[in-house]
Amino acid sequence: MVTTGPAEPPADGGESELDAAEREQAAAERALEDKLKSAVRQCAVIGPRARQLLHFAEKHGLPESAPACVGLARLVAPKLDAGAAARLHDARRAALESRRQALRGLERTLADVAAVSTRLAELEHQVRAEAAAHAAHGQHPEPTPTTAPQGAESRRTRRVRLERTVDLSSDDNFFVGFANDISVGGLFVATSDPPPRGALVELVFTLPDGTRIEAEGEVRWTREYDDRAPYAFPGVGIQFKRLPPTALTAIGRFVQEREAMFYDD
Repeated sequence: MVTTGPAEPPADGGESELDAAEREQAAAERALEDKLKSAVRQCAVIGPRARQLLHFAEKHGLPESAPACVGLARLVAPKLDAGAAARLHDARRAALESRRQALRGLERTLADVAAVSTRLAELEHQVRAEAAAHAAHGQHPEPTPTTAPQGAESRRTRRVRLERTVDLSSDDNFFVGFANDISVGGLFVATSDPPPRGALVELVFTLPDGTRIEAEGEVRWTREYDDRAPYAFPGVGIQFKRLPPTALTAIGRFVQEREAMFYDD
């Protein structure tokens, strides 16, 4: 059973206030350290300077009872707490380690979310495929469209089936989908949580031969779930915008080795 928690990320306003407070605190700590260094130097000269002034007063005939001489004689340099700076550093180190631990915990949580999202994408692909196969034994299901919805770029490229998990990330979000088919120009990613049309995304997936593909793409069209075509995967058609030469070669080789599903019109 899939469960979800009620936790929500902090609102943007809260994050901004926290960032501002952290910057202010860090600036205050740096300023105090600088002032502490200056204060240490000042304390080192207060006593010698007072004695020099008393000697000056005596040389010029001022009695020890003179108010200025009395004040100089009573002047005592503050004793700085030698451990204050060390305690400040220790506190900063402890806070830093606490934040590191929190980040490590968050990274583990994000990894768990990514794993569950990937598994969900795989199971969605599997359940739709099994439902289509089951329905085919009794009645012919409506075929999955082999042409892109309105908005797809017109191309004539060989397109072959590819069933691999795909990680998609944009400036604002992270998506997990399942590739259904691919060509040297792009691929279709089945996902129930698609990025919007026109979004620029980073793609990461692995070909069956183990080649890792990292590319940039643009969402050219989207397909929503349609009750009239329940076996058609909802998702997005993505056009490659930046594809390293080695990745292009690997995809081209994979496409040529497989039987073509169709050619885009």
